[in-house]
Amino acid sequence: IAMALGGLGAWNMVAAKNDSVKLATEYVPEVEVATDLRGAANRVMYEMRGYELTEAKTYYDSALKEMDAVRTQLGKGADLAEKAIHLKALKGWIGDAKVAADSYAKLMADTEEAIAAMTAQRTALDESAANYMQFCGEFLDGQNEAFKEDLADRQKKVRIVTDIVALGTKVRVTNFKAQAENDMDLMREAINSLAGLKKLTGELRPISTSADDLKRIADTEGAAAEYAAAMGLYIETVQALGVADKQMESSAATFMENCAAFLAG
Repeated sequence: IAMALGGLGAWNMVAAKNDSVKLATEYVPEVEVATDLRGAANRVMYEMRGYELTEAKTYYDSALKEMDAVRTQLGKGADLAEKAIHLKALKGWIGDAKVAADSYAKLMADTEEAIAAMTAQRTALDESAANYMQFCGEFLDGQNEAFKEDLADRQKKVRIVTDIVALGTKVRVTNFKAQAENDMDLMREAINSLAGLKKLTGELRPISTSADDLKRIADTEGAAAEYAAAMGLYIETVQALGVADKQMESSAATFMENCAAFLAG
């Protein structure tokens, strides 16, 4: 009886030891990887949301660091899946999570490129608008200088150039409002308004004989065309960013589902 009881006790202790080893080397590390992976994923999405809302590069840099943390946890999970004997489903979960993470990382890069392009286009918009207003101002100054030489023609020219300046101001204000409200229909309205410049320059060109004046008319039309083109590119970039954002949200949802399944497992 003593030998039987001793043997049973020894067998139970070996079983308990095996369970403890399994718990310590497989199940606890698996839960740690799942928890850390989900935390890193949440932080990545938080930083990217801040980047989209503010366009501040610091948020994107932080998101890249958190994405490195995601990849680190995926690597730990893959290593554990190779070593573990009892974690049969772990390898599949890690594979699904890696696919979702790679997809999200690509969309992060696409978003960064779109925001950088949009920033450059804003600069182009401001430069085009500044050139437009500069040419208009120079033209108006030239007309005021020559005002006394031919009062009737000069008055008509000044009126037309004043209308051109007013048109430029209206378009610029509409453009700034469209950017502030993220209203691309309003920006299209600004582009359409700028098309009215042709009518004004069409009235002005026949009564302008000075080579300098004709050059200013051409320069103003060229600046207006550049301004309209820059606004068109800005609209296209904003639309592309919206598509990337939707794709990013979809990938993020898939990623979090994988993390949740991983953690639940």
